[in-house]
Amino acid sequence: MRLLRIILILLVVASACTNDNEEDLFGEVTCRDDTSLADDVQPIIAANCAISGCHVSGTQLPNFSQKSTIINRAANIRNKTKDRTMPPPASGITLSAEEIQLIDCWVAQGANDN
Repeated sequence: MRLLRIILILLVVASACTNDNEEDLFGEVTCRDDTSLADDVQPIIAANCAISGCHVSGTQLPNFSQKSTIINRAANIRNKTKDRTMPPPASGITLSAEEIQLIDCWVAQGANDN
């Protein structure tokens, strides 16, 4: 009887384990080959980050109204948007999943000045 319980427990545990990864669970993340700073990323940052009281000249650093700053801080921007610490939740501003993905794709493609 004890052996039967052990086998049953092992079967339950084994069936609960899967090899699911993020793509299996949430769908494959695909990036367009032409994700662009000017057409995709800068408009998101201009509308949500480089606004009065946030990341513009004379307020909180870094100044995201400057293209060079966006490029130089690309990885940090990606990390903070993906973990949703930026824009800060208290600001009431949220990025859509598509906006976050566009930033992620642009950085993954080399954060080019395009």
